[in-house]
This record gives sequence, C-alpha cells and structure tokens, in this order.
Amino acid sequence: MDRLHQIKAWLSVDEKASAYRWAGELAFIEQNLGAAQDFLLRSLNEKESAELRARVESIRSRLLGKKAAAPATPAPEKPVDDLGMSDEEKEIYARMIRSYDSQDFVSAIEDGVQLIQKFPGGKRASEASDRVLEIYLSLSSRTDEKYRHVRESVVKEMSKADGGRLARWANNAYARGNYIDALNLAEQSHQKLAGHPDSTKVLLLAGEAAVSCGEYNDAAKHFERLMKEHAGTPEAAEGMFRLGLLEYRRQKYPQATAYFERLLALSAGRDFEYRALYWQWRTQQKIDPARASAHAQKLVTKYPLSYYGLRAKGELNGGVIELGNKATPIKAELRLLESERLAWERLGVLLKAGWFKEAEKELDSLPEPQSNEERLIRAKFWAATLRYDMAIQIMNSVFESDPTLLQTSTLRIIFPDEYLPWIAREAKNTGLAPQWILSLIRQESGFRHDAKSPGQCTWLNATLAFNSPRIGP
Repeated sequence: MDRLHQIKAWLSVDEKASAYRWAGELAFIEQNLGAAQDFLLRSLNEKESAELRARVESIRSRLLGKKAAAPATPAPEKPVDDLGMSDEEKEIYARMIRSYDSQDFVSAIEDGVQLIQKFPGGKRASEASDRVLEIYLSLSSRTDEKYRHVRESVVKEMSKADGGRLARWANNAYARGNYIDALNLAEQSHQKLAGHPDSTKVLLLAGEAAVSCGEYNDAAKHFERLMKEHAGTPEAAEGMFRLGLLEYRRQKYPQATAYFERLLALSAGRDFEYRALYWQWRTQQKIDPARASAHAQKLVTKYPLSYYGLRAKGELNGGVIELGNKATPIKAELRLLESERLAWERLGVLLKAGWFKEAEKELDSLPEPQSNEERLIRAKFWAATLRYDMAIQIMNSVFESDPTLLQTSTLRIIFPDEYLPWIAREAKNTGLAPQWILSLIRQESGFRHDAKSPGQCTWLNATLAFNSPRIGP
C-alpha cells in the first residue's frame, strides 16, 4: 500500500477503490479485522458499493462482539437489478454469496462457474467471474499445505468456464507468478477458443507459462503451433523469438540461431530485432566464436545506445566503451507564425512553473523540426517535460542521419539524472553499474512512467525483473 500511495495521483477512482478493497480482503484473510474495516471504508470513500457496505457492517459487528445475522439473500446494489433475472439465476447467485461469506470457497467457485455457464451474458455472470478470480487470487497467496488441495479443486472448477474467461484468469495467474495454474488454464482456454482469433494470444501465454514452470517440451510445442497456425502475427513473431531463447537455454545452439535468423527476416519481427541480434551474437559465440564479432558489429551499428549494443561494444573493445566528448553547439533559426510564437512563449512559462502536461500540448502544436539542429532543440524540450521517450525517438533519427553527433554532450539529453538516486540503490542490489541500468531502462521503457510489464510492474522494477535472470545455461 505504501507503493500505491506513491503513485496515487495516477490512479483512477476505480483503481484506488479496488486497491483498498484488496488490502481489506487480505487483512480479513489474516483475521486483522481492524485493518480490514479501515481499508474497506477507504474503498467506500472512493466508490460506493452496497455489497461492500454490508461487509463492513458485518466486520464492525464482529469487532463489537456481536455476530451479524447472515441474510438469506444478498442485498443487491439496486433493487431494479433483480427484475429481469430468473428465479434460478437469483438462487445460484445468492448461494454463491453465502458460500463466499462463510469462506466455503470451493462451493462458491462451483456456483460461480454454474452461473457463468447457464447465464453467460448476464450481469451476475460478470460479477461471478470477478468473484471467482478474487477467490483464486486470495488462495494462491496462501502457502500452507492445507490450502493446496483447496486451490487444486478451485482451478479444476474454473477450467469448466468458457474460453474467454479462462484466458482472463490465466493472464492473472501468470501475472501473480502462478505459472502451473496459468499453463493449465491457458491450455483449457485454447481448446475452447479453437478457430477464434483470441486463441493466438492464449497460445502465446501457454508457451510463456510453460517456460516459466520448466515444462520446456510443452513450451516448444505451443510456440511451434503458434508459428504454424498464426503465421504473420506479432504473437507468432514473439513465439519464434521465445523458441530461439528456449533452444539456447537447452544448449541447442544451431536450432536457436536458425530461429533468430528467421525472425530477423520477418517484417512482423521488427519489434524483436535488437533482441534477436543480441541473442544471435551470443549463440554464434557458442557455435563459431571467430564469426561472432561480425554479429556483434551489426548490433553496435544499428543499436549503438541500447543496453545490448553497449554490451557488444564493450566486449569488442576489451571491456572499454569510448564515446566522443566533443562539445556540440546547437544553433537554429526558427521561423514561426504568430500563433506558434505565442505557443513557444507559453511553453517556456509552463516549463518554469512545472506544468509539464500543459507544456506537452504546446510542444505538440509547434511545427515539425526540419534540421538536426532543430531536432536536438525539440528533444531537449521533450526531455524537460519528462517525456524522455519522445526525446529518444527524435535523438535516434538525429544519430542515424549524422553519427558524428553521437557525443556525450548530446547523450545527456536522453540519459536523465533525476532518477539516479533510485537507480544507484537498485544497482547496488543487483550488482550492475548504474550506467548499465540507465541504458537498460532507456531500451525497454524509454523512461515512461506508464510503461508496464506483462506482470503489471512499472518501468524500473519491470526492467530489472525481466532482464536479471540468466537465459542460458
């Protein structure tokens, strides 16, 4: 919750209400009723919910030493919600709520899945889907042996739902690190979504989950099927890349390099180009070290400032990375219309006041820069608004058109100093130099605050978590 409070300003009302509710539910599981009541009340302050209000009253009664009477049926948020529902739907939903309140989670899951199967398009089915996921996530965080069989029973019941909901649950399980559950749910989802476009993403998820839980043969099978049946899609390109990594990990280097070469030849694999070049170089080091330097040079030439490019440059130069340090004076004559001149003046005022979002709008209204000098100026202003991702895009085009501008004086624009205290702390924990981490973050997220990993981690944590483990043997 401390981490959430640090980014509270960026959360929507629904997200804040959900975060406080989860904190309350976790506190309730630990039987810390005082904390549970506090967090649930905070959730209600963000967003009203009759169901949650009743739950708070129940907890308050227990705190006062009075046992709250269990209602025969749950109080609906709005009386009109039940008007179009059949008696059977009402009965199943009420039974699910009663089972949930009494912590009979397996029965609650059974009723929730039954509700989804019989009334798939109803509002209560949507609520049941959320409740099933909520129960699963609360159980998945418990490591006691007594909950293992309960969790297995819950996953078995969840597997009876439709493919779309299974895909959603599988993604959540994967994000929580429950890779075996994610694999089972994703495989079930793929079977039920056979012939549907959504099966592409589910098959990729199944392959990723299989890799994460060490089921390499299953992972290879899923990636190969993805490449065969969904060719030309971004997911198939990612599957090819991950299959190359898998073969590298299994020390099958000729097969690995073949996949990386195929990926580099695909237009759909452009997003994986720098990574494929890097791992092709590493694979060639295992197969033919004499030819590996040529692959490293390709990486340095095309992606000189990426983490992978700097690694290659350092190894080619005996561990030393040398960059030019010549001063680069920037002079440009700007021709602006009156409205553009006023936007330029407003930009300066807004930057001084620290109103960065408003400054972004003024930058967007200015004409596109035409020369490298104008692009350097524009990149500086984007960096001043903390939109380093925009500055990086502009600087990449500058360096591509004029490599002599690749100097430390210009590089400072896109390697920000304001994050160094946090980066230095992470560098100490991971054993990496701060400069490597800066390059890694720049490569993976462009210092965007809203960049997230598949596990919903934010930029720095996601970058470190994804890149720290060893890929190879």
